[in-house]
Amino acid sequence: MTVEDLDEEDAQLVRMVNTLRAQLQGQRIDPRIVAALDLFGSEDGSYERGGATYSVDNGGFDVSVSWGADPNRADRTLYLMGDTLLFVAKGDGEEVEERLSIHDAVANTFQLVELSESLNS
Repeated sequence: MTVEDLDEEDAQLVRMVNTLRAQLQGQRIDPRIVAALDLFGSEDGSYERGGATYSVDNGGFDVSVSWGADPNRADRTLYLMGDTLLFVAKGDGEEVEERLSIHDAVANTFQLVELSESLNS
């Protein structure tokens, strides 16, 4: 898929994700976030990497990464849905969510560093 094949709104989103990927070079960002950004816009499918399952749907505009201590039941999932990163952690009967828009991450990559720390806590 090329940016020229997309409508203006989707093309702008792809450009923002590409800008964010470039800004993250050399920063300490969780590799699952980087991989999700790399898979954004790719062909639909599922992939296994480093103990995590990556799924791409909706023509590359929905990416999810699932992992956990039990490989048969993920308790952590990172979603890249359109212009939003959503991290969901489940445990002890509760669910915690953290959201970050791609626009906010481009404006302040430190927020993505904080999300990276959450993924590993």
